[in-house]
Formats: sequence, C-alpha cells, structure tokens
Amino acid sequence: MYFLASDGAALSFESVRAELSRVLYSIHHNLDDGWRIVACDINWEDSELRCEHSGERIESAYDE
Repeated sequence: MYFLASDGAALSFESVRAELSRVLYSIHHNLDDGWRIVACDINWEDSELRCEHSGERIESAYDE
C-alpha cells in the first residue's frame, strides 16, 4: 500500500511517518504542496513504483 498526494505523487508509509507534521498541516490547511494525502491505494503490479520523497521502492502485490 501507499499514499497518494494531491499532486499525484506516490508516498510510502515511511515517508509519511517521517513527515507527519507536514502532512497533517497540509491536510488541515487544504494545501496543494505535495504533502496533502488524498487517497491510499494498493500497488498491485507496478514493480517500478517509487516513493516521490525518499525514492524507496514501494512493493507490489503480484509482481514480486
């Protein structure tokens, strides 16, 4: 699973945890600064999906 930001960026759980104060501020103030989370999704098959903040690979459910 991963988070989807308002600008379309994929964010890992680790990045959201590390930047939680920025995420909460952006949600509270309805900002479009790349930190406002709008959805959570499952990476079904994209073996190349990476977190936009950290660059870490986001594991896929079926393509492993």
